[in-house]
Amino acid sequence: MNLVRVGGRDDRGLDIRGTWSPPTSPGLPRPELQVYIQCKAERTRTGPKYLRELEGTLGISSTPDTPPIGILAATRPCTPGLRKHMLLSRMPLAYCCIAPYEQGGYVRQFLWNAEVGKLIGRGVGATTRYIREDENQDGENIRMEAVLTVDGQIIDFVNDDQIIHG
Repeated sequence: MNLVRVGGRDDRGLDIRGTWSPPTSPGLPRPELQVYIQCKAERTRTGPKYLRELEGTLGISSTPDTPPIGILAATRPCTPGLRKHMLLSRMPLAYCCIAPYEQGGYVRQFLWNAEVGKLIGRGVGATTRYIREDENQDGENIRMEAVLTVDGQIIDFVNDDQIIHG
């Protein structure tokens, strides 16, 4: 993603704007999609009210031809109510749970609805990878990290080029 922080006074509910070229199956072009991100670092779980705010922002800030993907980014996992609201929405919405900066700032969870699926194309998904963080490999310190997949294979990016791991 190529992102720019735009939050502040009169930001219309957006903290970050940019583009995302999601991974694709080999040989297919990568689309460039607009993304609008609203960030929440709440002490309690993030509920559907924040998604409704984001939907309102998308409704007044987008064009009907190619609507931007609205991403709610938070430090807490997605609640069942938020997930239900997102899945039923007709707007392209995603939820991204990010570990706090002090804990590494990695992506813990990345979910999206069917409208986002239509924009990013078939074969793109997200799953969880488990990473050992301890040096003696005793399994005590394992963290979960969300990763993107293409056709079921985990991918990584190096200099904006996608590398598929089989």
